[in-house]
Order: sequence, then C-alpha cells, then structure tokens
Amino acid sequence: MKPADLNSIFPLPVEVKRLEVLIGQWNIEGYVVFGGKRLRAKGVWMLSWAASKWGVLNVGEMEIEEMGVYEEVDIIGFDTGERLYHLFSVTNTAATHDHKGKWLDEKTLSFTYEGFEEKKPYQEDIEIKIISPNELAITEIEILAGEAVSKMAISLRKELTPKIV
Repeated sequence: MKPADLNSIFPLPVEVKRLEVLIGQWNIEGYVVFGGKRLRAKGVWMLSWAASKWGVLNVGEMEIEEMGVYEEVDIIGFDTGERLYHLFSVTNTAATHDHKGKWLDEKTLSFTYEGFEEKKPYQEDIEIKIISPNELAITEIEILAGEAVSKMAISLRKELTPKIV
C-alpha cells in the first residue's frame, strides 16, 4: 500500500486537525516555581507533524535559572477509541508520563497524568491556552501526596519567518 492508500483508509478526524495551532517553532519565556523559589525560564520548542499528521512531535529545551537546561520530548495524538488526547512526555528530570486530555472550550486543551512518585500519589495538570494563532500560554502544576510541589507558567510566541517580497 502507498501512504495515500492508508490516508484514505484512516482519514484524519477533526480532533487531530485541531492540533494544527501547535505546529511551529516557539520562543518560550516564563517561570518555574520549585523549592519555594520563582525561577525564570527561557527556551525554544519545535513542534512538527508526525505520523502523516496523526500526531504532533515536540522537541524542546528551556534554560531554567539556577537549574540549567531542561529538555523535553513530547508526542501528542488523539485516541479515536477513547475519544481522548494523549500527551506522552519524556524529560531530563526523570519524568516519563502519559497524560490524558480534552478540550475544555474552543481555546483550552487540558491534560492530566496520575501516577506515583516516591511511592506517593502524584498528579500533573497541564493546560494549553490559545491566546492567538501565534501565542500560547501553558501552565503546569505538579502535586505530590496532595501538595503542590512545582508550578510552571510560560508564554510561547511563534517565530515567524519573514516573507520574501
């Protein structure tokens, strides 16, 4: 079978097409609250289509004040059986999580991961808010044994390529 054949057998659902707003190179600025300190964060995330537009791949890094470089790789996709989005993340902070999510409204995509860390209940909540086609706001809260242990709030601005006239 040719890829065109597979695309006709498995047409993209509208839920996958909604992820298009994430595609691009994004400049990141914001902060992370960790250990009682508010630390500046700045970096770049590159989000591109994966698997014939069935998913989105993110490869990114942020420089976090006093902590160094934070690296993250994500795959975002839509499970047509569960009718849920999945955000599978691997980071250089020992996180390997499969978040499940859905659109809360036309501009807000929300994900939650529930598991264990240090043998204690752990939850991570991520919210992606579309401010405009070229700006996103992301918040992430980590909760360990019922207590918030870290928070991240970042703004992403799409790096626009200059038009050739």
